[in-house]
Formats: sequence, structure tokens, C-alpha cells
Amino acid sequence: MTLIAQKDGLRRIHIIGGAGSGKTLLARQLGGGLGLPVYQLDHVAFEGPEFTKRPLETRLDDVRRIAAQPSWVTEGIFIGWTDELLCGADTIIWLDCISWNVAVWRIVIRFVRWGLEEAKRQPGTRKFMRFNDYIRNLRQLLKVLFRSLHYYYSTSIDQSPDPNENRAATEQQLMPYWDKVVHCCTMHDVQECVASIMKAASRESHSAGQGDWIGSASS
Repeated sequence: MTLIAQKDGLRRIHIIGGAGSGKTLLARQLGGGLGLPVYQLDHVAFEGPEFTKRPLETRLDDVRRIAAQPSWVTEGIFIGWTDELLCGADTIIWLDCISWNVAVWRIVIRFVRWGLEEAKRQPGTRKFMRFNDYIRNLRQLLKVLFRSLHYYYSTSIDQSPDPNENRAATEQQLMPYWDKVVHCCTMHDVQECVASIMKAASRESHSAGQGDWIGSASS
């Protein structure tokens, strides 16, 4: 990952990839390691228990507010309305390292874990009687699985301002920013990417510390 190893001042990182590719986990890892705020774009894209898509202008306004911040890690599958994040990012990490079969397994495990955590919060026998919630969660799971199928297998490219995401469209969206894209095609690439970012951050911190020491010694 020569691109990152040669860079200092990585304060704005955008992570993109299909459902189940590990975007949220990587964002939390980088945000925690670098001390940067993390924004999950699912929270910008959807609202309410039914995950209703928010109006395009509302999403664009939120993206502009995030992009205007001096530092951030953003993650999401989305293209089109996230262009200001691509433009403002120091580095874009494209997680393109798993198949749909692996993604499906990860998605199902995630939904089961969420369901169990939600059930544990309910008192007494109520955790077994929330049939409407279980049906809603199953409906959401099916939507995510269908959406992930489209991402990994569809080759159509939607040119609208609010396009449907797939791998081909993601690649096209990233092309104008390719000089700052880290394309992770294997899990080893992801590990190298993280190590390289942390190395660059450590080098920057060390240089800043030396500058402070020189400044105090000369005063």
C-alpha cells in the first residue's frame, strides 16, 4: 500500500464496499486508532424502524456537513449522493475482497445477533411475543440480501443522482478519484492497508513531537 505509506495527515477517510464487506468494522478500527469521528452512512440514508429512505436533499445536506468537518471516517455502500465525501477524502478504501456467498453469511449472522440483543432488552415473556418486530426484522433481512445480490452480480450502471449500488457502478464512481483509492481485493490487502495507515499516523505523531521538543528547546 505505497499510496498510504507515503502520505501524512490522513484525517478524512472514506470506506466503500458491498453489504457484509466489513466497512463498519474497519471504520471503527480506524476511527478508534486514529481518534477520528466515525459516520455510518446508513444513518444518513435511512430513518425509522422500517429503514425508510430519507429524501435526497436531506441526505445531501448531511453529507455536506460531514464533508466540511476537519476530520472523519465515513463508511457506506452508497454512490451518487456521497460524491462530496469522495472529493474531500484524503484516502478512499474500496473493500472489494469477498464474494456474495461470504457476504450473505455475514449479513445473516449480523441480523441474528441484532435480534438476540434486542430480545434480551425485553422484560419477561415479552421477548417471545414480539411477532410484529420479528416479521419486520425478517423483511429487512430479505431486503438487504436482495440488495447485496444486486451489488455483487448486477452490471447495469444507473446514471441518476440517486443510483442503485453495484460493483460496476462503484468502480465507475471511483474512477475520477483513483489516485487516492486503495483497492483492497483480498483480506491481506485490508490488513496491509490498516498497518500502513497506522504507520503513517505514527510517523506524523513522532514528527509533531519532535517539532514540539525543538520549539521548547530553542525558547
